[in-house]
Amino acid sequence: MKKTIVKLLGTTSIVAYAMATNGVATAADMPLNPIKVEERILSGSMGLYGAHTFGICHEDNCHGDSTENDSWQSLGGFGNVSVPFNEGLALQLGFYGEAANLFVDGQDISSTEEYASGIMATAHFNYREPEQYLFGAFGGYGKVAQADGSDSGSATHYLLGVEGQYHVDDWTLYGQAALAGAGIMDTEENTDWLNDGGVYLRGAVRHYFNDGMTRLQGDVIYVGGEQSTSDDMDAWSFGVEVEHIISSYDNGNISAFGRFDAFYADEGRPSDEAEQFVITMGLKASFGYDNLYQRDHYGEGVDVGDINRIHSVIRSTD
Repeated sequence: MKKTIVKLLGTTSIVAYAMATNGVATAADMPLNPIKVEERILSGSMGLYGAHTFGICHEDNCHGDSTENDSWQSLGGFGNVSVPFNEGLALQLGFYGEAANLFVDGQDISSTEEYASGIMATAHFNYREPEQYLFGAFGGYGKVAQADGSDSGSATHYLLGVEGQYHVDDWTLYGQAALAGAGIMDTEENTDWLNDGGVYLRGAVRHYFNDGMTRLQGDVIYVGGEQSTSDDMDAWSFGVEVEHIISSYDNGNISAFGRFDAFYADEGRPSDEAEQFVITMGLKASFGYDNLYQRDHYGEGVDVGDINRIHSVIRSTD
């Protein structure tokens, strides 16, 4: 009987939406299909956030009592817009940038090298069946900078690859694979950045609660290749994020989000590694759809990992 009721609810989005607003569609064994929409429309978002970086170590300082205790705060922002060409094809354009505070208690940071700033523009071209799957291509181009007192270094970097999503009820599985590199370096030493031809791999899982008003996401990112010093490099990022709508308006909503990330990179030797941890909190204003489920399935539902920060950690291994 229960399966029959669910099937009947799915036959019309109007009936399903009405029942969802009355609380019927919140049963644990029901998918979020009752909140699907009839068509894709122009959508997007903008956000601001603050981040706290801690647990930083470089080279042999990652072991024993010599671990660095530096920490700093940074401010960042981002924006995305998704333009649908028809019910299947869409182009999403975006950017994100962050500027770090390079002073600790009024003094220059003491660690070997630290993340100073990063900016990146992205483009995603994809085809999707909103309740089933997405596949497409994406690219990104940006710049990352580091600073160590009066010394600094920066590099221009890129991503170019493919991506896909698979939706199962209120779950989304998300994968990306791309070429990555930092090919143009405007620093005197020109060392330790990732060479052209590196690899970027990302896997993410999303789960939606409360009729699409809350989203939980976990990410794993791997970046590997060769540094400009000819050393082999492996870098990892592990993150978890929660986002929840705190206010709605006629054409969108405002959500709050919090995130924790751990970054790690090494050259295969205990004396050449780096790591740091980041807590991020911010606000996002979205337009076009009513909730996070609709936004991610029908609108601007693709993104990239924090490749700026990963490049910085890679360079910090020496």
